[in-house]
Amino acid sequence: MKRRYVSLSTGMSRLFGYNYGEYPRHSFLSFSYAGKEGSAYPVQLLSSGYDEWHRECFRQRINSDVFSVEYVQKGTFLFRQNNTTLRANPGEIFLVRLGADSSMQCETETAQKRTVILCGTLLRRILEQIGLDRINLIIPGDRERLEAALLYGADAVYLAGKRFGMRASAGNFSMEELAVACAKAHEKGAAVHLTCNTLPREDELKALPDFLRQAQSAGVDAFIIADLGVMKMAERYAPNVQRHVSTQLGVINSATANVLYDMGASRVVLARETPMRDIYEIRANTPKELEIEAFVHGAMCVSFSGRCLLSNYLTGRDANRGACAQPCRWKYHLVEEKRPGEYFDITEDKGTYIMNSRDMCMIDHIPELIDAGVTSFKIEGRMKSAYYAAAVTNAYRHAIDCAKAEKPLPQIWRDEVDKLSHRPYCTGFYYGDPGQHYSETSYYSDAEVCAVVEECDADGNAVLTQRNRFCLGDTVELMTNDHEPAPFTVKYMENGDGDTIEATPHAMMTIKMKLPFPCSRLSVLRRIKQR
Repeated sequence: MKRRYVSLSTGMSRLFGYNYGEYPRHSFLSFSYAGKEGSAYPVQLLSSGYDEWHRECFRQRINSDVFSVEYVQKGTFLFRQNNTTLRANPGEIFLVRLGADSSMQCETETAQKRTVILCGTLLRRILEQIGLDRINLIIPGDRERLEAALLYGADAVYLAGKRFGMRASAGNFSMEELAVACAKAHEKGAAVHLTCNTLPREDELKALPDFLRQAQSAGVDAFIIADLGVMKMAERYAPNVQRHVSTQLGVINSATANVLYDMGASRVVLARETPMRDIYEIRANTPKELEIEAFVHGAMCVSFSGRCLLSNYLTGRDANRGACAQPCRWKYHLVEEKRPGEYFDITEDKGTYIMNSRDMCMIDHIPELIDAGVTSFKIEGRMKSAYYAAAVTNAYRHAIDCAKAEKPLPQIWRDEVDKLSHRPYCTGFYYGDPGQHYSETSYYSDAEVCAVVEECDADGNAVLTQRNRFCLGDTVELMTNDHEPAPFTVKYMENGDGDTIEATPHAMMTIKMKLPFPCSRLSVLRRIKQR
């Protein structure tokens, strides 16, 4: 094997050996030799730039005196640090920590990354203060949610590219990241549905053909579309990708569904306002080839299928372009025009919250939805945490499997949705007007995430990353993708250096402990709150 090795012991790269490998091509924006034996500056930029690697290129750093931020743009790197092995994909960042032994290797034909290397007398202290002295790999939020949803049983995931999606502030995917996401989903036998559900303005149309072509090349299985013009453009520029009609288009009857089917739609996502009795009728009066999707869990926009004008009017942020400020959940008072500054609560029947919606939860009604003809159950949660994606997917996975087997849903899985951050639950419009909730507006949950499993061996010895403080003697619960939630008492813990600890006070710190049974990465340690 042809390799060339690099050692980084005093902060500067130095070749040792000539093993015929092709050394990575560098294009540095800056490079300084000042302070190579230990910088005299509190923080110093040592180098920054661009690396292009080829298959089997290899680099090793021994007891590094520098801190390196490595952002992967293309390809895949295998990264090892202090006996932990990670795979870094496009859009992810791996951190070479001070004092660590590490190595990196290119796993694909080519790979590209951007690198920033820092040193300095105060660098270690700064990294400790912000928690970056304990992190190996940073995964963008949507990528982490994607992995969680796939691990916990999703048959399909919906996500967005950098444009034309209804969640402008989410950690959306570049085309390179989208290709990786599709590959990950397809490995699990799951589909990827790309949101293309904004209402594009005239000056945006010219960018759509390339966006659609690239998305098809990335491997997406379906577009979620809310605009009839976009529907026809998708047929022309991405003919191999299915077209699903977004809830934003407001499908609430069979006549509309049939027209959309004739236009090439393979699935319609029903408006949230559709009652259960109408779903039976829609199913009976549409082709069996047309799939029906319905929302079963999550936030409910107070509007007609999300087409809201309030945000744009009050804040200039267009809800139909992915930038909703959610003013329907603000607290309001009345002011009489001749009494400025005197605020009066609206307290008679409806409280002070004009349109304060509850959250939908249909986990107890999955059998009826299946009987009504719903093909796919949709969970709203793209702006939620990876834990939320994992727990809610886990709960509904069991609910669907139980319904198909004609078995009742055990209470332990019903309780899972209460362990998520949520507003008071209701059944939406399925059984009539859901009403409003006025007594309180805050979200609440019955659980708090303590740590996330990074790796675990066959004996249950695990490495975790802290999320919230917990201590020896605490009773916690282990949530996994293949086992019922299991409570146990924390009896022993170590930090990343192998020192015995009694608590986990530092954000994102590394924890080593024995779990009740072996589990997969992204299993969750949580504390159940007492009400």
